[in-house]
Amino acid sequence: MVSSDAAAWLQAVAGVATFGAACFAAYFTNIAPTRAAQLSETLRKQNDEAGLHRREKRAVLLVMMQERGRVSSPDAQKAVNSIPVVFAGDGKVMAAYRRLSSETGPYTPERLRLYLALTTEVARSAGFSDVITSSDVDVGYFLSDNVPADRSTENFAVLMKQQVKLRESLTRIAEAIESYKP
Repeated sequence: MVSSDAAAWLQAVAGVATFGAACFAAYFTNIAPTRAAQLSETLRKQNDEAGLHRREKRAVLLVMMQERGRVSSPDAQKAVNSIPVVFAGDGKVMAAYRRLSSETGPYTPERLRLYLALTTEVARSAGFSDVITSSDVDVGYFLSDNVPADRSTENFAVLMKQQVKLRESLTRIAEAIESYKP
C-alpha cells in the first residue's frame, strides 16, 4: 500500500509534468508556424540559387558551343573567362580550364582541341553529358572561321556532309537544351 503522503507527492509530480507538457506544447504550437515559414523561405532561396547556377552553366555552355569555330572571339573568351566563377567547385572543368589557359599565343590546333575538351567538360557539368557527347562538340566547329577556302567539288561535298552531321547534332542539342527542366 502506498501512504497518503507518497500518493500526494506522486499526484503533485504528475500535475507538474502535465503542466510542463502543456507549456511545452503551447510554446511549440506558437513558434512552429514561424519556424516553418523560415524553413520554407530558406529552401526557396536555396532552390532559386541552384536554378540560377544551372542557368549560368547553361549560358556558358551555349556560348562555348556557338563559338567553338571561333575560339578567339570576344564572346568565346568571355565564356571561358567566366568559368572560374561559374564552375569553381567542379574539379574536372577547372582542370580543363587550366590546360586551355596554359596554351598561350596565337590560335593553334592544340588550342582548339583544348577548347573543345573544355566545352565537353562544361556540358557534363551542366547536366548534358547524356545528350551532348564529345563528338557532338567536335563536329561542326569548322563552319565559321575554319571553312576551307578551296571549294572544289570534292572539298565542297565533304563540307556538305559535315554540315548535315552538324545540323543533326545541333538539332539534337537544341532539343535537349529546350526540354531540360531543372
